Amino acid sequence: MIDFNIKIEGLDRVQRMIDETGKQARFAAAVALTRTAKEVEKRLVKDMQGAFDKPSPYTLRGTFSTGANRNKLEAVAGLKDKGRVPPAMLLKEHFGGGIRGGKPMERALSAMGALPSGWRAIPGQGIQLDAYGNPKRAQVREILGVLKSRMKAYKGRGKRMAMVGYFVIPPGSGSHLHPGVWWQSGRTIKPMLVFVQSAGYRKVLDLPKSAAEVVNKEFAKQFEIAFEQAMRTAR
Repeated sequence: MIDFNIKIEGLDRVQRMIDETGKQARFAAAVALTRTAKEVEKRLVKDMQGAFDKPSPYTLRGTFSTGANRNKLEAVAGLKDKGRVPPAMLLKEHFGGGIRGGKPMERALSAMGALPSGWRAIPGQGIQLDAYGNPKRAQVREILGVLKSRMKAYKGRGKRMAMVGYFVIPPGSGSHLHPGVWWQSGRTIKPMLVFVQSAGYRKVLDLPKSAAEVVNKEFAKQFEIAFEQAMRTAR
């Protein structure tokens, strides 16, 4: 979770109008907060599109915004932190820098004793990538399944069926092969996942700054529009 506060310009005037007009101003404030939060969410998506190389649809769908109401003048925008693989967990280092957290694939490798603590797994030359540069899920599932069962996988049909094996070279093994998960068929071997020391990230997205720019541009304008409408339709 990324927590921060934003100072909204003109709140004193909004509070006075709430004191003077009651529900009309509270309604306008709720509408303004809701619309502003939605604009912050749009800015977040735009920032990610500019900062990341081919961000996946999952990444771009990882934002959210909530609405305010007259009883609770609060709206929130940010990254989703719920679900099996929360976007907030996967992307937090891009907003604050630091060491990247483990991905589900890496946690699975660690659980079976293949990936030591403090190491990460990155795509090797042999693994298939999707349009966004990530290992294809089907192949990752195959690799993890074979390693977990310690069995061989078979590819092809009939006479073309060939045994395909995956094996792990752990760090510090003394092998001439780089630490990682390797694929072997006969004398052919290819690196599927390469183990490296924990990857560090520099901060590339400044959410507080972007949000503050949007809030100070949008809130007062949206409040004026909503308040005028509320007073025009007041009964």
